[in-house]
Amino acid sequence: VLDGELLTLWHGRVDPLPRGEPGTVTAVGADAIVVACGEDGIAVTELQRPGGRRMPVAAFLAGRPVAVGARFDPVPV
Repeated sequence: VLDGELLTLWHGRVDPLPRGEPGTVTAVGADAIVVACGEDGIAVTELQRPGGRRMPVAAFLAGRPVAVGARFDPVPV
């Protein structure tokens, strides 16, 4: 969940550099959103909005900017 929007994360890769509070966006680039996960991070490269199609991060960011420091929250149960 990012800013109240439930996103499905489809593809990514381990990024060994980010340190920070888990769920915190540590970098935003043309091809990935890097999120801290404790020891390492995940560079998310493909995601999906509710009711939408899977898309690369570049397409997602074209319609919805994400700032460094933004937080992904756990999915409510």
